[in-house]
Amino acid sequence: MGAAIAAYATRSWAMRFRRLGKGETVARERSLRIEVPEPAEDEPRLARVGIVAAAGFLIGIIWPWAAGVQLGRSAPTEQGPSRIAAPPPPSSASAAPEPGIPEAPAASKLSSETPSTDRVKLGKPTITSCRDRRGTRQDKCDALALDPVIADRLRGLATCEAAKDARGMLSIGFELNFDKGKIERLLRGRSTTFSDDTADALLECATKELAAASLRGIEHAHAGYTLFYPVEFLPRASSTSQDGTEPSSAEDEVTPASGMATVVWNAAIVRDAPSREGARMTQVLSGTRVAVVGRRNDWYKIKYDAKGNEGWVFKGAIGL
Repeated sequence: MGAAIAAYATRSWAMRFRRLGKGETVARERSLRIEVPEPAEDEPRLARVGIVAAAGFLIGIIWPWAAGVQLGRSAPTEQGPSRIAAPPPPSSASAAPEPGIPEAPAASKLSSETPSTDRVKLGKPTITSCRDRRGTRQDKCDALALDPVIADRLRGLATCEAAKDARGMLSIGFELNFDKGKIERLLRGRSTTFSDDTADALLECATKELAAASLRGIEHAHAGYTLFYPVEFLPRASSTSQDGTEPSSAEDEVTPASGMATVVWNAAIVRDAPSREGARMTQVLSGTRVAVVGRRNDWYKIKYDAKGNEGWVFKGAIGL
């Protein structure tokens, strides 16, 4: 009897294990169900892609244009010749200066005793290098207030014999030694438009004018500096008169010049005449070296290609 009961219990437990195994297999079969999409459902949704592309186009292109945002540099606006004029009466309204060209300072009335130093126009000096006492070149140079020492002496070049009929640009370089408190030597810069003989004669006059100049009392951070002053010589006929106006007799004159210059605008417009009304001949890109062969007022005549073609550009386009 006991053996029968044990056999029955064994069969019962075996049947239960078989049922559990079958249930687990069914559950696994149900959990591993794989669905294959239809071909139409597997294609990309082009409508959604088009909406995203259109939104990107509107944000990246249309919005800056509509908002007036400029994404790149444009060529400077070419300006006409600037003139020195007498200041208007206090009751009249002053005209706004043209963009891109600094407003010319008002000319005061000159007496007959005033020397003709108004023929010499000075630009802002540019410091190209500075050194310590051992001659080691420094990475950063401080500004120097040299006008009280140098400016009046450079304007005195108007009385130099070589400047009598001179008209053009002279770039004068200065080697300053603050340990000695003096100007060691003068150099001729590459922006000079005079011939070699005229430039050397003007530099000789400048050396005499600056022989007694002292650097004592000028604040400085380094022992030595190299800098360049742009000095422009205006013709006698176009010098400012007592009423602040310029005679028109020299406007048609073209003064010969020689030298090299570099285009500093993105694109300098070359015209067939020295005015904004001249027909456009071509454009010269920034960084191009051109030969300067003449000048008329604020326009320079240049050779702009290897064939020797000539045309007129505004002085600001070549950094003069």
